[in-house]
Amino acid sequence: MSAVLGGVLLAVRVAAVLLGVVALLAAVLLLLPVGLDIRWDRKNDLAVKFCAGPLRFPVYPRPQKKAAKAKAKPKAKTKPEQKAASPEPGPPPAPPAQNKDEDAGVAAPQPDTAQQGPAAAAAPAPAAQPDAGGLLGAARTLAAALWPRRQAFLNRIRVRHLNIFWTVTGADAADTAITYGRRIAACNMALAAARDHIRIQADRLRLEPDFTGKQKEKRCISCQILCRTYIMLIVLKALLQRNEKTGEVPLRKALEQLGAE
Repeated sequence: MSAVLGGVLLAVRVAAVLLGVVALLAAVLLLLPVGLDIRWDRKNDLAVKFCAGPLRFPVYPRPQKKAAKAKAKPKAKTKPEQKAASPEPGPPPAPPAQNKDEDAGVAAPQPDTAQQGPAAAAAPAPAAQPDAGGLLGAARTLAAALWPRRQAFLNRIRVRHLNIFWTVTGADAADTAITYGRRIAACNMALAAARDHIRIQADRLRLEPDFTGKQKEKRCISCQILCRTYIMLIVLKALLQRNEKTGEVPLRKALEQLGAE
């Protein structure tokens, strides 16, 4: 009997240890910082990576597209096409059918193209519909889905290694100076308002006047947007909930706009 009790106690202890290890791992995973690493410059365009601790996974642009472009080869020059062989003589074509009005000697009425020409030319062309797809459309879809729940995770988001270098160029030197003064004031106000809700760690924030317009190639923006895993789960739940009005899932719609599906 004592041996059975000892075995049961040992099994309980092993189960308790395993449950403790699982709970510890779950706590570590839920508190692990995850987020996005965003970089943009004039030469390399936009690059977004998903980061989980030390791991990095590319999100945009998709790695498949880069590999396809690298493997693409220039098309081989095609040889000049040979002259087509002359067709064999066939039966003579049938005479065209004549209109009854022409047989009767009455000419069919023709539309007055001289009067319709200016009216047709003056008719406005249909306006092109704005493109709601692409990265901008996906960002709008995600922002609209997360906006009602912004207070649940906004104060827990951290922005690290914020690096912004931007230039201002106007029509002339005076316009450049005036525009620079306005934009530096607007940027300071926006940064102060953002820091009221989000913790921001900035490495470099520079806005400079460019009187010659040659510093545009040096423009760059980079940052890391991080939060805990449980906050990311709240965000993921919000993105997977179907919209009651449109019946669409925001995450699926965003992926379709990015062309990932």
